[in-house]
Amino acid sequence: MKTTFSIAVTAALVAVLLSPSAPAMAANGPGEQIVSQETSSDASCEAQLKALKKSEFATETSRTTYCTVKTVTRASAPQVASAASIQSDPSLTSVQKVSLLAAAVSGIVYYKTWSQEKAGITYYEIHKGKFYYDNTNAWSTRTLRGWTGWHDCQAAGSWGVTVNVEVVSCKSTVDGSSTIDRETYKVSALVSGSPVNYTLAMSMLLKKDGSTVSRAY
Repeated sequence: MKTTFSIAVTAALVAVLLSPSAPAMAANGPGEQIVSQETSSDASCEAQLKALKKSEFATETSRTTYCTVKTVTRASAPQVASAASIQSDPSLTSVQKVSLLAAAVSGIVYYKTWSQEKAGITYYEIHKGKFYYDNTNAWSTRTLRGWTGWHDCQAAGSWGVTVNVEVVSCKSTVDGSSTIDRETYKVSALVSGSPVNYTLAMSMLLKKDGSTVSRAY
């Protein structure tokens, strides 16, 4: 349900969310560290607020405050996808273990976990995943050399208050030897009795050498 809320409340919550001392609100993977942070304001959101011609959004600062989004990206250190991890994985059948062990002998495969979080208005949106790489390819949701990673949108820890956050698309795209995991979502709210809707996205470029590039749209 979408409800109306005041700019004063919104500004206060945004200040808390964007504060350097704000607590981490996502359940991060083991060993994940912040690799990048970016703060921006959505142009479509600002334009809609300006069009409302409301006194609380009369200034550029008030519109920017409402539409500001902070993106934080985390990634773990490289881990080796080893024979030991295959043997000890209770989720694998004996047949799967034989297949994975055969693929493992052909060369070392590494993996990393990562998460990307957007804090805006009064919501917190997370997508995260696990990818494998071997200096020839990087992959997440597809299976290569017996290993399959994953990509999860609106992951556990995501929340919204007085706004509706809807996932528009959640996909993994092969880009040559790399993979791009991307979430696109729509934010909908009633502001001073008027609807405000805009679409944002965040993605991770996962490279064959294990490096990652964070992108926020």
